[in-house]
Amino acid sequence: GGWQDQYGGVLHGVKLLRTYEGFEQEPVASWLPDDLFTLPQYRDCHLLYYTGITRTAKHILQDIVAGMLLNKSETLALLADMKLHALDTAETIQLGKFDDLGWCVAKTWKQKQRLDKGTNPPAIEKIIALVKDYTLGLELPGAGGGGYLYLIAKDPEAAVNIKRILRENPPNNKARFVGMSVSQTGLQITRS
Repeated sequence: GGWQDQYGGVLHGVKLLRTYEGFEQEPVASWLPDDLFTLPQYRDCHLLYYTGITRTAKHILQDIVAGMLLNKSETLALLADMKLHALDTAETIQLGKFDDLGWCVAKTWKQKQRLDKGTNPPAIEKIIALVKDYTLGLELPGAGGGGYLYLIAKDPEAAVNIKRILRENPPNNKARFVGMSVSQTGLQITRS
């Protein structure tokens, strides 16, 4: 575990990443269509907001790994459900169902909160409360410690409202919207 975010950034496009049991982790990528992220009617609905509220991922992952190693049935069942949910989300993307993608992201957020009770501190809850009525789904990407909030607005007009509300009510002086798009190249290293 812990490599998914890195592979997601190194490889281009929208993809489903899988590994199999064991110590030899060789991720396999299955590419998915990017229409729900790039077509004009959807592109502006995907928002990335830097909240300025961070946590150390090390502590987040320690609790999760401890639950796995101690064979806590609740943790293991939730992780199995999350794996199936990733497959459902990939299918939703393949079928081009935008509203269902929002539902998938919302379910991911609920799963992450069940996995780690500290995922949704009061400061994050306050941000979400301001804009949740304009979203189909939202979540803190990765382990949730990086300070970013990913939102899928119901439509472009809802996206405008989300931006207005959060710009008028920032949680701190670091908070801001960050541009995002699907990479068509993956990681590029240049030399100057």
